Amino acid sequence: MRVVERLRSFGLKICFPLAIALCALLELAGWPFLVLAGLLVGALALDWKRALVSGFLGALIGWGLYFLAYWALAPDAMSIAMSSVPDFLAITLLLGAIIGLLSASTGYFAACIIQHFVGKSGEVA
Repeated sequence: MRVVERLRSFGLKICFPLAIALCALLELAGWPFLVLAGLLVGALALDWKRALVSGFLGALIGWGLYFLAYWALAPDAMSIAMSSVPDFLAITLLLGAIIGLLSASTGYFAACIIQHFVGKSGEVA
């Protein structure tokens, strides 16, 4: 099956766990890769609402899992960060969720544009 036909075809049951997994795994490469996860999930989501929910909650939970792993592996460093900036965890989780929300929205609309210009026949309109 062609890639263009797969764009905007998945519901929340697939996009949400995919967003969590992608955000948690791509976070290991660095936080800018969180945008890539949101773009991919947004491009696969069936509609804009599902893209927003998947991107926001997927990034929030994925980044939360990353912080749990970091806290388990380096509790001293995490406690220093938490004591230095009292709202460190809330600020970074909210920032990650906003990045996921915006990148999923961008991915959804990019998929809409791609599907508009590349029709079902695969020819450029």
